[in-house]
Amino acid sequence: LEKSNKPSKNTWKNIVLRTNNDPLTRMLQLKTGEVDVVYNDFPAEYLTYAQAQGDNVIQAPSYSYTYLGVNHRPTRATADKTLRTIINSSLNKKLLYQQFYNINKYNEPSIVTKTIANNDYYKFNSVANKHTKSEGYNLTLAISNNAQSRLIAQTIQKQLKSRNININITPMDWNTYYERLQKGEFDLYLLTWTGPFMADMYFRLFHSSQTPPNGLNRGFYRNQELDLALEQLMRASNNAKLVADIEKMKAENLIDIPLWSAPHSLVSKSYIKGCGISRDGGYRKLLSCYRIK
Repeated sequence: LEKSNKPSKNTWKNIVLRTNNDPLTRMLQLKTGEVDVVYNDFPAEYLTYAQAQGDNVIQAPSYSYTYLGVNHRPTRATADKTLRTIINSSLNKKLLYQQFYNINKYNEPSIVTKTIANNDYYKFNSVANKHTKSEGYNLTLAISNNAQSRLIAQTIQKQLKSRNININITPMDWNTYYERLQKGEFDLYLLTWTGPFMADMYFRLFHSSQTPPNGLNRGFYRNQELDLALEQLMRASNNAKLVADIEKMKAENLIDIPLWSAPHSLVSKSYIKGCGISRDGGYRKLLSCYRIK
């Protein structure tokens, strides 16, 4: 970015976009001045460090939806709703969120609507946890091999161990991870969706006909009542009541286990000003960045 004391849309000549999955490497590149701006996928301690160094740190709401996907095939222990309920109520999601994003306000997760985001289906139950334990399970959890996913998985593993649920974590590169999810090889998997959801996406995620390779129903979930509602939604995508009913069915049956809506994070050098963050995680608002020296 070229220097400008009067920011406008034309204060930059060239923008170089570099991809790097390692947050430590990206923060080091920022520190040495190799890059001016780094965007998303930072552990909370990195943001705290950046602030202490005098860098600009911006966090903003997103459309993202981070969740534990569940394998519903009959041969899997996770097909049992009782077990899913124990897992869900055992996870202190608010604590996890604050640890990983260094933000006190917890963003409730919901794909399509906030209508039932505060319902009791998704809540951590500290009272029940003192008196209820599972009969003992060994479950597999698939994650992509990045630092943030590993930290989240390890903390989930620790929280569930107190409920007699042992989690075996399997980190993989993204291509292998995606391929094995399509085959339904794991009991649980960690994923984040980013972007606003439309009716067709909800259909592809949860309709019985949309199991791989036909769609995105990687949990192999089947529910005739939900199928009918999703088919109706495809014919009337703006039906808010129908969307709320689908969201309620999703919550009641714990099709997946919502964790949070993660914020977007941006760190820039102190001489970079004007940067914005799009709620969908896109790069459009980065075009407003300019440098003052």
